[in-house]
Amino acid sequence: MAEGNHRHLKKSEITRKKIIDEAYELFLRLGFSETTIAMISKAVGVSYGSVYTYFNSKADIFIEIMDDTVKPLYIMARTPFFPTSAKNAYEIIWKQSLSYLSLSVTHKRILEIIDEAIYLSPDVRLKWQHIRDYFLGTITQDIQYSQNVGLLRKGVIPEIAAREWNSTNEFFLWEVLKKPRLYVLEDLAKIISREYVISIYDIKNYDELTMS
Repeated sequence: MAEGNHRHLKKSEITRKKIIDEAYELFLRLGFSETTIAMISKAVGVSYGSVYTYFNSKADIFIEIMDDTVKPLYIMARTPFFPTSAKNAYEIIWKQSLSYLSLSVTHKRILEIIDEAIYLSPDVRLKWQHIRDYFLGTITQDIQYSQNVGLLRKGVIPEIAAREWNSTNEFFLWEVLKKPRLYVLEDLAKIISREYVISIYDIKNYDELTMS
C-alpha cells in the first residue's frame, strides 16, 4: 500500500472512531430518540454528509456501540463448558449468569438507551435479536454437551431448555435495570441458576448443588 493511501486509511479510522465516541456521549446524555446525525457531525467537527461516509444511519452507529457494550458477554459465552457433574455445571452457570446480569450495573445507562432504541428502531431491534440468537446458540451447545456426557434428565430438549434459560436471564437483566434495589445480583444469579440446573440435570435435590 502506498504511503499516501495508508495515511488516508489511518485518518479514516480515526474519524470513524471519533464519530462513535462522540455519538456515545450524546446517546448517554440525550437518549436515542433525541440524538441526531446533525448533533453528531457537529460534535465530531465534520460535515453532516461525512458521517454518512462511515455509517448508513444513526441506528448503524448505535449498533456499533451495542456490540462494544456486550463484548464481555461474547467472551464469557465462549468460555469452555465441560462440566463433570451437575454441581460443576452449576458452579460455571451461575458465574455466567452473574456476568450477564452485572451488565445492568456496569452499563446501566447505555442499557436504558438500548431498551429505548429496541422499541424505536427496527434495525436496533434486529441487532438485539442477533445478540439473543448468538447466546441462544452457545447455551444450546452447552446443554448438548451435558446431554452427550449423560448429565441431563431424560427427555430434555436442548433447544427448548436453552430458550427458557436465555429468556430467564434476559428478563432479569431488564428487571434489575428497572428495580436495582430489589435484587442482590450474586444471590439472584445463584437462585435462578439453581432452579435451571435442577430442572434439566439428573439430580435428586438442591443439596447436590451445595458448594463447599
